Amino acid sequence: MPAKKKKVKEAVISENDRQCPKCGDVKDKEKGFGFRNLRRSDGIRVAVQPWCRDCRKESARASKLPMKHCKSCEKPLRINLFAKNKKNKDGYSAICKVCKKSNRKKKAAK
Repeated sequence: MPAKKKKVKEAVISENDRQCPKCGDVKDKEKGFGFRNLRRSDGIRVAVQPWCRDCRKESARASKLPMKHCKSCEKPLRINLFAKNKKNKDGYSAICKVCKKSNRKKKAAK
């Protein structure tokens, strides 16, 4: 996921540009966002995509990843949130990266 950037003031953005609400980048409407056809009862309306092309690609890639249960928090999470571990059957750690980090902080505090 792209790092969130500070949002640009609306006055700086020109008519042909648009700011992505997800990543905060300002891009050209046609090249950076693209258009889609919305079919309605009164006809077809062309609208600018809400997210930029890069954010949509990344979101589509992430949704195709398989799920796995974390042994610590017991939540179903995407496989990319687990560290790689060749010793396990599936090749990933049993505990997600977030839980592993919090466990390390707890041990360091003791």
